[in-house]
Amino acid sequence: MNRATQGVYPPASTVKPYVAVSALSAGVITRNTSLFDLAGGSCRGRRNATATGKNGAHGHLNVTKSLEESADTFFYQVAYDMGIDRLSEWMGKFGYGHYTGIDLAEERSGNMPTREWKQKRFKKTVVSGRYDSGGYRPGLLDSDANSDE
Repeated sequence: MNRATQGVYPPASTVKPYVAVSALSAGVITRNTSLFDLAGGSCRGRRNATATGKNGAHGHLNVTKSLEESADTFFYQVAYDMGIDRLSEWMGKFGYGHYTGIDLAEERSGNMPTREWKQKRFKKTVVSGRYDSGGYRPGLLDSDANSDE
């Protein structure tokens, strides 16, 4: 297996700028939208979303500070607020879930979860169209790869 073209890897923090641009463009957030991150806190739709990437809480966050500090909880909340349909559409505009367009015979597209994919994969109805924990959680959104189911 060619890991560069067929490996499945969650994009992790590299997806955060795309989530930010998507949410700003869609009017879900403004550059002044804020969230207060408490150590040990959580956000709607994501139980135990406490990874801060540093010791303790981030405190007050806006999109700029969230990008600077790679604040997971801000982006989990933004993805939740965008909803599965809107986030999938916007991430697709950046190429997530699509082939690169480079002539690579063994290339596979990554996986950008949609409402239909989530219903099929988890055998449950997505009523509100919200992501339950953020669109870029490992195991859901995969880039560069082998999961076009």
